[in-house]
Amino acid sequence: MDEKPLSIEEEKLRNLIELATDGILIGSHEGVVIDANATFCSMMEMRKEEIIGSFIGDMPFTKESLERYPFRFDLLHDGQLVISERDLIQSDGNKITIEMRTKMMPDGTYQSIYRDISERKRYELQLLDYANELSKLNADKDQFISILAHDLVSPFNTIIGYLDLLTIDFDNSDIKYIKDQLAVVHSVSIKTFNLLQEILTWFRSYSGNMTYEPGFYNLKDISQNTLDILGPIARNKRIEITNSIDNGVTVYTDSNMLCTIIRNLLSNAIKFTDEEGEIIFSTSEKDGKIILSVKDTGKGIPNDKIKTLFKGMHNKSTEGTSSEKGTGLGLAICKMLAEKQGGTIGVESELGKGSTFYVSIPMHKD
Repeated sequence: MDEKPLSIEEEKLRNLIELATDGILIGSHEGVVIDANATFCSMMEMRKEEIIGSFIGDMPFTKESLERYPFRFDLLHDGQLVISERDLIQSDGNKITIEMRTKMMPDGTYQSIYRDISERKRYELQLLDYANELSKLNADKDQFISILAHDLVSPFNTIIGYLDLLTIDFDNSDIKYIKDQLAVVHSVSIKTFNLLQEILTWFRSYSGNMTYEPGFYNLKDISQNTLDILGPIARNKRIEITNSIDNGVTVYTDSNMLCTIIRNLLSNAIKFTDEEGEIIFSTSEKDGKIILSVKDTGKGIPNDKIKTLFKGMHNKSTEGTSSEKGTGLGLAICKMLAEKQGGTIGVESELGKGSTFYVSIPMHKD
């Protein structure tokens, strides 16, 4: 009388196991598969007849995940619940991540529940990416505030201080003294303007408000405009700037972006070139693009520094040959703008002999 209800309960349990959305596996204490439900067979992409009698380690798990989470039959024998994750390679090459929960039963067999957590892992990675991006944005925000609080305020204090002196002593000052004072104000004003441009460019790129509006432009004209603006700073260090770009060189570019790139490269060249040095602008052509070269006779860049030159806001700035300060933003901005136009940027340098920066610029529409 007692056997019939037990048989019915066993049948109900078997149906529940077979219809479960998670894979369910029963194995011997040596790790040999005794039984498996349809979901487990589907995960493994194997027939039940192929699975039963196989060692669990022969299932198509990746070698890396087996090394990361080896089978712990010792823990199972101690009565512990073992939870692990393994990657499974399916027949089409698709990789899924499986969470396994395994427990030894009183009869000496073990039972495992296999759950596909691939989607959950993707969400976890996305959340981690979002968290890292948020952390970076917060760090950038702090850096912005630091720049605004110090690197912008300091030059304005200098400008105001020199103008105060001029205002107070103007009637008693000779023309040379006034010209010297105004030269300092002019130089600091240009540097401050360039710094402000860097900050605004970086901010627009982060906020998504930077638009790319290309057209055909004469490269020598664009370069010369920047040379004329920064010329006084170069002359203060007695640095000779030569614009060797041919008059007929035309590029397809966003003029504002290219001006920003040239201004940053020239500012850097002036900053790191000793007095009475030389800076040369020249071009070549390669793979349908113009390669703009800015070569200086400065102090050069150490190899370990080259690796981080274009890294961004947190790249530490180096003092120039006349103790000029910077933010570390300039070259990162150049890289960002060059790539936005479909170009690249690079550098060759040798300590004590100078550096040459290369920027590729499209010659025509793609």
